[in-house]
Amino acid sequence: MDANPGKPEPGNHLLESNGHSGVGFDSSQPSGEWVERSSAIALRVSMALKSRNLMQKELAEMLGIKPQQVSRILKGNVNLTLETISRLESALGIGLLEVVPADRIGLICGMCQGEVVTDDGSKLRVH
Repeated sequence: MDANPGKPEPGNHLLESNGHSGVGFDSSQPSGEWVERSSAIALRVSMALKSRNLMQKELAEMLGIKPQQVSRILKGNVNLTLETISRLESALGIGLLEVVPADRIGLICGMCQGEVVTDDGSKLRVH
């Protein structure tokens, strides 16, 4: 039994969510919108591995995790953390998650009003 159940095991920290050790949220029947996104990420990662002629073991080494954890990611039913997604993107040189830049929020969110400060410090007036 783990003396610190809320603390991640060494080498597993990338895949933690909700305080459990191992790879993300573990459920016998995962469901919800996150499962669809996790499956899409799994497919994208799998395609990147194939196009780069990389083995799961090599990706695991790049991420500093166990090959079994990469295998679970590729099954598409792991609730990945943002840190894990970012590390996968960096390791494989691909984009997996797109976040709308602050300077475009007003264009997308028709209900936003006021001022938005962009990354470069300029201010946008949103009507």
